[in-house]
Amino acid sequence: GAERRSKLKDKIASPLARNDTVGRKGKGIKRVPRKIKDFSGCLKGIGLQKMKLNRVIIHADGASLGNPGPAAIGATIKDEQGRLVASISQRIGTATNNQAEYRALIAALEKATKLGTSQANIYLDSELVVRQINGKYRVKRATLKPLYQRVKQLQSRLEGFTITHIPRQQNTEAHHLAALALR
Repeated sequence: GAERRSKLKDKIASPLARNDTVGRKGKGIKRVPRKIKDFSGCLKGIGLQKMKLNRVIIHADGASLGNPGPAAIGATIKDEQGRLVASISQRIGTATNNQAEYRALIAALEKATKLGTSQANIYLDSELVVRQINGKYRVKRATLKPLYQRVKQLQSRLEGFTITHIPRQQNTEAHHLAALALR
């Protein structure tokens, strides 16, 4: 239960996040927040806060218990050197799995644009979403059309944008963040 969650949180939390401790006095429970975590403030002490992020690497995942059912999103945003800049782990209410995948992508792109990035390399384990964004599949479902349009709107704000389908095994950090939010 709680011990397993704590180990999982430690596994996916960056070294910058491990300075954030919460819990009862003397317990020092480490946590990954349930919402968006921005580590740019931590970069201030090492002189990186004013540096504009040129390119970010995003891994995003959505999860739904049932289709539709309770859903959550998870994402990591890393700089070009692979350092975690922000993470997302958040419940989104009731949604289908595809809606959750889109919402994870949207949340990550919104956060990346707020961080000032001009280019994004995105990795998802949802083949449907990747093929729809790349124009290989049409968006047929009415519930996905506004989500697709929002992604395209965010994409237009970036100078460079790639989205790639990866196997689920290569998307474990984002998957774990989504799963944590569902608990």
